Amino acid sequence: MCTSVKKRYIYNRSKLGGARKEKKIDIIVDILCDQVKSPFTKKHIDHQNLKTIVDARPASARNVPRSHPSFNFKVLLLNVQSSRNKSTLLIDLIEQSNTDVAFFVETWLRPTGDEVTVSDLTPQTYTTVSFPRVNGTVGGISILHKKALNVTCNIFSFKTFECCECKITNKGHNPSFVCLYRPPPNTKNKITVKDFVAEFQNLLETYAIKKSRPIILGVFILQFDKSDNVDVISIQEVLTTYRLKQILSVPTHNKSHILDWVITEDEEIIKDLQVTGKCVSNNFVVSFQLDIQKPPRKKWTVVSGSKDIDHAKLSIDLSNKVKEIPID
Repeated sequence: MCTSVKKRYIYNRSKLGGARKEKKIDIIVDILCDQVKSPFTKKHIDHQNLKTIVDARPASARNVPRSHPSFNFKVLLLNVQSSRNKSTLLIDLIEQSNTDVAFFVETWLRPTGDEVTVSDLTPQTYTTVSFPRVNGTVGGISILHKKALNVTCNIFSFKTFECCECKITNKGHNPSFVCLYRPPPNTKNKITVKDFVAEFQNLLETYAIKKSRPIILGVFILQFDKSDNVDVISIQEVLTTYRLKQILSVPTHNKSHILDWVITEDEEIIKDLQVTGKCVSNNFVVSFQLDIQKPPRKKWTVVSGSKDIDHAKLSIDLSNKVKEIPID
């Protein structure tokens, strides 16, 4: 037995380089031995150097498996008042908030001819389902959702408002949404509030028969903040009949009115309801979370070869963009 005795060990570190020269090289190493048989024993542990660490956590907190941290499915609603020339702002809004499903109202997109605009509006890891306007210069609804989600979208046909359905299947949780846009009445469309209330009641009756309770959200162009308004009272009575409630209580428009509505049967399922003023349109961003699991994140890699770039066209495009920059 030795204590702090220098010992010499010889072992083979490597071989000489070259295809034919494979002679082993002996390496001499001097180390201090302290009751150790060999310095190259992988399983050797010097117990004298080990320290006891006391776990100060309570017994209930030890050996608890990690829970999934992403039970905050995020939904966003915004009246964009034309999605043209706003793709960068809207993409930043979606990606920075890590939104799972976004409903854009008044996109002003046409049934044909706006395919490039839809493509520019869609972030890389998202899919856009567009229901363009049918008549007039306003309207249109777009649903942007993460590609990892299993989503089914349908459109309804009503005379007084635009409406689409979005059903999501996600690991045992199947939330559904109905997004609505009611254009403001005018002499041309001749839409009355009375007609709207009647058709809206037909929509609610359809879901009542199915025993389905989707979250209804959208732009109603009815000032919910004016509780004594006859039109608001009439639609409130309809909601009460179907045990539904409009839960937004702060202005959603820069004129301090509540024009965007979020309607649900169970207020408790909606978490962190927020209205934030982003500089995209006259309307504010409405967002909330559901206590269901978010889709898993996927890594996306985009490879673009320099040979595929049209340098002449790129130069012209950059020159045009520079000309658009205002000079103070």
